[in-house]
Amino acid sequence: GQVLRLAKVECRYDAEDDESLRIRCSPQGLAAALDGARLVLELSAERTFACANGVVFLLSVALAYGRDTLSAGEAARAQVLLWQALQENFMLDASVWPVKTFDILNLFDKSPATLRFPAVEVEDLISSVTLLVPRCPAELAAAILDRFPGLRVIAGVENEVPDAGASWSYFDDAWERPTGAVLNRMLEGVETPFVLVVMGAALPQGMKDLERLVGV
Repeated sequence: GQVLRLAKVECRYDAEDDESLRIRCSPQGLAAALDGARLVLELSAERTFACANGVVFLLSVALAYGRDTLSAGEAARAQVLLWQALQENFMLDASVWPVKTFDILNLFDKSPATLRFPAVEVEDLISSVTLLVPRCPAELAAAILDRFPGLRVIAGVENEVPDAGASWSYFDDAWERPTGAVLNRMLEGVETPFVLVVMGAALPQGMKDLERLVGV
């Protein structure tokens, strides 16, 4: 209720079209929106919010008009939470909230990327990729050996795979555990920058397919 009153009273002034959200908040309104946005960031780790429209309003105003007061981590988290709340909004464009979907999407287009991943240069696929195979029957193990000789593999098997060599690691109790729990344990043994999880019989045809996946 307080957030909605803030939106109605302090952040409904018409602004020029070149303003980020085409609204303007009073100084008191902007300060209150920033306080509310920080509270959302703090509490979002342990709870969800019933009013997605209110979250959208607070975070979009904070990012559009108070980004310089947020730390880099706060701004990145705010962008992620704003995108999530935007997917869950309830008829935002037809509601009493002053912010609209078009302007928020435009704000995203103008904002820096939330996460900046450095370019990865792969010189040798064999030393850069690990296959995680939670449940690996003998037929699948044979196909992996044939298509990816020498590649690191962490596999859930009932028996060790003949001729696999030292590049293979085994989990002999994987068939008795939930897949998620097995993957979490397998990930502890990964030392390569890339991981390909193989489920069922979905397997790339060979090294060229694997190279293409790494480059995506």
